[in-house]
Amino acid sequence: MADAVPNKETEFLPSQVPSGREVLGQIDSQIYKQLLLFLAIAAVLATGFYIYLRVGQEANVKSPAEKNNKVANTPQKSKLNQTQQTSTADQQRKNDVSMINSALKTYYLENKVVPDTLDVLVPNLLVKTPVDPQTKTNYTYQTDSDKTSWVVAAILSDGTVFDARGP
Repeated sequence: MADAVPNKETEFLPSQVPSGREVLGQIDSQIYKQLLLFLAIAAVLATGFYIYLRVGQEANVKSPAEKNNKVANTPQKSKLNQTQQTSTADQQRKNDVSMINSALKTYYLENKVVPDTLDVLVPNLLVKTPVDPQTKTNYTYQTDSDKTSWVVAAILSDGTVFDARGP
């Protein structure tokens, strides 16, 4: 029991014991310092990342005028543009031949005979007789001798023939 008696050397004096406010103040100031350090590091990283993305974006995105100048000046882009135009013209030829063939089928169903020329189809079945988009010439149209079948054809830009037959 003698040990239960406090010794004056181990006894806390009221001036040595920190109050609850002092303990919280010390904890709060440490947390605030760490939080402030974390926010400063995050801000520096965010700024660096923003600059990195912005520089990359400016390098990849050009103004429309710069793009048009590059397309006009680059032979590869010019070749691509020419290929697209050729492809568009070939697709127009195919569409025209198919449209003429449909009009011929309608004419044949109504009259039981194939017309001598494509001009007969205008204006009832076609608004106007389609022509080649580049050469502005008529498409090839041939009928058989008994006027019961036909061939409408277009020559594509690579020299191949696209045709449609009827009825």
